[in-house]
Amino acid sequence: MRSVFLQLQFVFFCFCTNAQSSETYYTVITEKDTPVKSGLGGTMEPLRIVSINKEENSQIVSYSFDMRHQLFAAYKKKQLSADSLQLFHQQYLLDTVHLKKWEKENEMLVYLQLLKGKWKIIFDTNHSGIFTDDPVYFKDTSFFANRRTFAIPHKLNFWHQQPYTKELTFQILPDGQLPKKYPDALFNTWGGARKLRQGRLHVGVDSFLIKLYVVNKHLAYSLYSSIYSVSNANENEFQLFSTSYPQYSRKDSLYIGNEILMLDKVSIMGDTMVFRKVGENEAMKGLQPGAILKSVFGAHLNTGVYEDIYFKRRDSKYTLLHFWGSWCGPCIANLPKLKTFITDNEAKLEIISFPYEQQKDTIKTKKLVEQYELNWKQIIQLRDHPFQKPDVVKQLRIEHFPTYLLIDSSGKILVRTSKLEEVTDIFR
Repeated sequence: MRSVFLQLQFVFFCFCTNAQSSETYYTVITEKDTPVKSGLGGTMEPLRIVSINKEENSQIVSYSFDMRHQLFAAYKKKQLSADSLQLFHQQYLLDTVHLKKWEKENEMLVYLQLLKGKWKIIFDTNHSGIFTDDPVYFKDTSFFANRRTFAIPHKLNFWHQQPYTKELTFQILPDGQLPKKYPDALFNTWGGARKLRQGRLHVGVDSFLIKLYVVNKHLAYSLYSSIYSVSNANENEFQLFSTSYPQYSRKDSLYIGNEILMLDKVSIMGDTMVFRKVGENEAMKGLQPGAILKSVFGAHLNTGVYEDIYFKRRDSKYTLLHFWGSWCGPCIANLPKLKTFITDNEAKLEIISFPYEQQKDTIKTKKLVEQYELNWKQIIQLRDHPFQKPDVVKQLRIEHFPTYLLIDSSGKILVRTSKLEEVTDIFR
């Protein structure tokens, strides 16, 4: 049910995007990156050691979830000027009035004891400062020896103009093999709260996986504390900190498909990212009027037979390429007009249609072809088939439906438009 709601939200945002005339915005709804189990992309750093008990072979460590408390503490100690505090207030949503309310909750204490053959772990989840009233966890020593992290979900409160509650995944990894940061420590304890979210940005026929990460320790996201990475088109997974995927921040512009986008806004909870279009990537626009299109290749809707279709003709006929979909209201509304136009001009014109569909919708597509007597070539473009990819749609960078390409007998594109009237006017 939640996924359906998110899809409806996405459709709504797409509608709003297309409705704007002066500026275009793309909205990405993100979710927690739950499949990531390795800790990559989350904070994994040595935790501060509070106390060590060599006789019990134990130590208490702490983690601060929000560096804004540290900034304010530095200001109170006169280690930070008022001007710097004001700058941080704008950049990192620093609200000094309400910081003290949840100052105690900002820190997590963890008790770790290495017993014979097992670990004893206690998280001070109620922030009482003691461990007798908290759940006790035991893990076999091989658990951490294999570099596995132990994680618990933890809810924390913070304030920015209103109260928020955020659930973070807090994880630890005691490691006795790493060089000790503190000489008296029995072992290093690495840990932190994962601050990674991901969502998909749809531009034209391609989708791009976006991973959003909070730099430093923040409960809240802000433009100044967030970085993000973008996958290649239609990838399902990538590592945020891989060198092959650049990291971007708020002022960076980047090419996504045929658009040049810039991060415009990140919501406080990191569940929504808004990108503003700042230009177009001319190299990704597809063939425009004046270009020569030699051929395309695809499978027929009814038979599944593949065919090479060439556009240089011996006769003087034009060829009209028609891109449409059974899901597209304007496409279906234009079908009667298109049928009439083709019937009136069949001596001068040949038409080839390219329905852009999901596999489950092909039955509906065939019914529409029959209903409107579209008795010409229908070259199917399946966007969710493992092998029958929408190659023609991608080759020509078709971003809008319907789209019409009128080609002369030499293969030259005369018109590329979403308005059928711009094609019919040539034949009057």
